[in-house]
Amino acid sequence: MKLTEIITFSLLTFCSFVNIYAQTQNPKIDSLKQVIATARHDTTRINAYNAWGEQVYLQQPDSALILFQKAQNLAEKLLASRPATLVADTAKKQLAASLNNIEYIYNMQGDIPRVLEFFSKSLKIREEIGDKKGMAES
Repeated sequence: MKLTEIITFSLLTFCSFVNIYAQTQNPKIDSLKQVIATARHDTTRINAYNAWGEQVYLQQPDSALILFQKAQNLAEKLLASRPATLVADTAKKQLAASLNNIEYIYNMQGDIPRVLEFFSKSLKIREEIGDKKGMAES
């Protein structure tokens, strides 16, 4: 074989493996997208946004931040519409998790004032609902 044929064959083989790897990398994310699109309850969507962000935060911190903010916004809307219900306790827990996730992204970026802001918000909510495990995470 000529050198150019060997290089071409090697390059095509490498590209095939990269394509296969890329396709098998996202089944969980695809499932989370489906959950978000079809979920009946906001609490399910909030969990899916947080889980999706947790899947991508190391490789795509900006995308993860957007996902965590979507979870935060949904939780805040849910709390505003149902302030004194059982759903509110779940929404508060999810809101605290979203705020904690946002804090983690800002920590990765070195934005200490925002880290402290979101840490404080998350911890306050977790103390309010008595979430000891969450307090330890915060």
